Amino acid sequence: MTTECLVIIADAAQNAISGTSNRHALASRESEAIRVRLHEALAREDVLRREMNELTRKLGVQQETTANRVAGLTSRERQIMELVLLGHPSKNIAADLGIS
Repeated sequence: MTTECLVIIADAAQNAISGTSNRHALASRESEAIRVRLHEALAREDVLRREMNELTRKLGVQQETTANRVAGLTSRERQIMELVLLGHPSKNIAADLGIS
């Protein structure tokens, strides 16, 4: 529970005990607490958005690197890679292609 919430609760309790109701002050504090929470949430959103942008950038770099590596494979290496990606065991691939 945030400090602002505790202040609001304490004010409400004091008003109830003393029999005086200062609704305007309470509403003002509630508004301020809401404003603070909203500001904190927006700040967290900004941090998450920057992190997402950085991860997206890194993913793009990784995809480009991977595409370049795959483009550099020989046709035989591509053939073996396709069988590996299809889930064939190395032993079966070697036997099927006549390699060791």
